[in-house]
Amino acid sequence: MRTETTVKYITNDGREFTDETLAKEHENAILHKVRAFKVRHRPDLTEGRGMQAESYILVHANGMHGMFAEHECYKRFGNKVEFCMGVYGSNAIVYNWVLLELENASDIPESKMDSVIKLEERFVKKLWE
Repeated sequence: MRTETTVKYITNDGREFTDETLAKEHENAILHKVRAFKVRHRPDLTEGRGMQAESYILVHANGMHGMFAEHECYKRFGNKVEFCMGVYGSNAIVYNWVLLELENASDIPESKMDSVIKLEERFVKKLWE
């Protein structure tokens, strides 16, 4: 009987490689195509105490990453502005959601990775199922 130990290289998108060079090539190939965003949403519309929740979005696209993320925010969270206590006035207007681009996907907290919204445009090789 013999024992073998193998090394696995796991890229940021979860793919596994046995060769470090192939893993690095894969990460470099997708690095510029994936951008991460943080969305602060669900404002306190009763007393205006700021946002009550945050979500994270990963966008895999050839370009226009921010527009994909913004489109998803409109779909999920509605209009970009709302009004406190139903008052349609300049003293009651607040943002309903705020979209911020992160420096790196690794800036997403580990505890939030299960709930990340993943978007892929149609014209890229699939990273996520």
